[in-house]
Amino acid sequence: MEGQFERRDLGRVRLHVFRVDRFKTCSVSVMIGRPLDADAVTPTALVPFVLRRGTRQIPETVRLRRRLDELFGASIEFDIQKRGDCQLVRFRMDLTDERFLVGRKPDRFSPTAEAFSLLGALLTDPATEGGAFRRDYVEEEKRTLRERQAAIVNDKTRYAAERCVHFMFEGQPYALSPLGLPDRIDAITSETLYASYRQWMDGVPLDVYVVGAVDPDDAERWTADAFGEVFGIGTTSAEKPLYHPQSASPGTSGPDGVRRIEEEMDIAQGKLCIGCHTGVTYADDEYPALLVYNGLLGAFPHSLLFRNVREKAGLAYYAFSGLDGHKGVLVVQAGIAPDKRQQAEAIVLEQLDALREGRFADSDLEWTKRMIVRQLRALRDSPHEIAAFDYNGVLSGRQRDPERLSEEVAEVTADGVRKVAATVEADIVYFLRGRSRPAPASATSS
Repeated sequence: MEGQFERRDLGRVRLHVFRVDRFKTCSVSVMIGRPLDADAVTPTALVPFVLRRGTRQIPETVRLRRRLDELFGASIEFDIQKRGDCQLVRFRMDLTDERFLVGRKPDRFSPTAEAFSLLGALLTDPATEGGAFRRDYVEEEKRTLRERQAAIVNDKTRYAAERCVHFMFEGQPYALSPLGLPDRIDAITSETLYASYRQWMDGVPLDVYVVGAVDPDDAERWTADAFGEVFGIGTTSAEKPLYHPQSASPGTSGPDGVRRIEEEMDIAQGKLCIGCHTGVTYADDEYPALLVYNGLLGAFPHSLLFRNVREKAGLAYYAFSGLDGHKGVLVVQAGIAPDKRQQAEAIVLEQLDALREGRFADSDLEWTKRMIVRQLRALRDSPHEIAAFDYNGVLSGRQRDPERLSEEVAEVTADGVRKVAATVEADIVYFLRGRSRPAPASATSS
């Protein structure tokens, strides 16, 4: 990737500036993480929904949107993710690069500086009443959060994967959904939510990413003005809290080495998920080989799962694998006919054995590596993906460069894949099937 991040420590804020001229926008990503915790996960998920509604100076949402329009169509959005044992809230702001604004007087008005100020106010100076969040905003956004949680249940593929992970890590932080616990929403009030928000902001480090044709000194000044009062910019902090590198945790298995769990819902297509511990995380030297392993197994249309479970055996509507490199967890997913569960499970497990024994073609290995390298190179086309990839280094404790990672992927050998495959262990088979229905009573003629 062209260029490098310039990094500056500003109190509890870490500023990362990637200066590049080829985008017509300036893109800002603000990453705010929090360790997954059963008591905090639900209010943390709700907070950004409320923050987006307004600031102390612009408390009405309609006025806030009008202000964004005045800043030449600037946009501010957010998402909530889980990366390893961290619940991550990411605010994303996009605004037109000032080089392309016709008729603006640079010496009198900087839309970029104004947009930074607005983003900072949303996060640190929200709309409140009586020392708490506005009650109407909190109640409305509680409904929104319930709808987001319900959407997961309605997306049966995603729901099955989350249930698989839940049972794999039951009782551990990683079992939690980043959108929180449905049964905790009702108890949240505007007062308790504001207290949780203040506690969160008072102790968390803030990572601000700026990607575009921006001078790092300007970015530092805008960041200091936007976040300095709350995050102590200009002060020296002894130890800013960092996210510690995470280690892959082993699972517990049944007598045959794999636990099996079934649940029922009103669905026609069965959802089969197999959760695996890989023993490798983003910070490990073996991570490039793990990427290739996942690619060979199920990340692409030429992968073993697609070819053998879907095309050859005709057992699945879809079959793929996904990887959380921060936790070292791999989940295989397949949509199957309910009566094909055992056969599909056996073939999936056979693919794990095939990789462990090195039963894959050299051509598939080379094609997989090319596909991964292509994905890594595509990161440079998205400012927010540039920032998101770099943030993996903050979370893991190991900074990786996409170009160097591409080289490491290209250097992975068949033996390297086999060594990683030897560490992959299936821990749980989760199956979501349709409810059994009683046979209709036979009609009799009189």
